[in-house]
Amino acid sequence: MKKVVLDTSIIIDFLRTKQGLFSELALLEKTGSTLLYLPTVAVLELWKGNSMDIHDVESSVERILQVTRDIPLSKQLAKKAGELIRKDTVSDFVDSVIAASTLYLEAELATLNQKHFAKVKGLKIFKLQKTS
Repeated sequence: MKKVVLDTSIIIDFLRTKQGLFSELALLEKTGSTLLYLPTVAVLELWKGNSMDIHDVESSVERILQVTRDIPLSKQLAKKAGELIRKDTVSDFVDSVIAASTLYLEAELATLNQKHFAKVKGLKIFKLQKTS
């Protein structure tokens, strides 16, 4: 079974457009072929509502949280995230935790911001397989 960690960019795109990669991933989750994970710091980022008014999308965010599995920020993940920042691999706090979580789970990362994660060695980026 495939494990996919969601970057907030995937969720924000879905909240704005009501389509996109999250829709496809939710279908894969429903079929049982994929497990979706969301680091709890990504929940914080979504809930602060920096790029949209959270009150407008609160119920949609709650539904998304129901189909994802939490990744709490443990000491082990915090250390790895700090290492990624210290080594100038990732500059953003939330991105560093998302990358560390993906590596820890040996998962793939679904993101629309691949350049934010380009320097992270061993990080696999999720690509939707096209079926004909």
